[in-house]
Amino acid sequence: MMGLAPPAHYQQGNSWKKAAFHRHVDHAVADLNRYRCPDFSLLDASVGMAESHLYGPTCDPPPGLLVAGYDPVAVDGYGSQLLGRNWQEIGHISQLHGELGQAAPLTVIGVD
Repeated sequence: MMGLAPPAHYQQGNSWKKAAFHRHVDHAVADLNRYRCPDFSLLDASVGMAESHLYGPTCDPPPGLLVAGYDPVAVDGYGSQLLGRNWQEIGHISQLHGELGQAAPLTVIGVD
């Protein structure tokens, strides 16, 4: 959902900085989803990076999955499980659980 807000929301002074959202990233992600909740979410879990979305070690073994669904909270909750994290300890998921979707209980349907 980063990139959804109009440019003025990203600008600090004369520069274009999405990093403005990083100060309170969980609140920013929750607010963006409240503004415009995704109709469909697709999570690329082919590799997995448990420590950061930009750098660091990849999951070993890699999940090797694509995760999709109409409930963005459920997709993020499942993604957190793939990374060995508890969704209840991830700010935006715990904030939006019960409001924009359900992180638990999950119904996972596998397709080969």
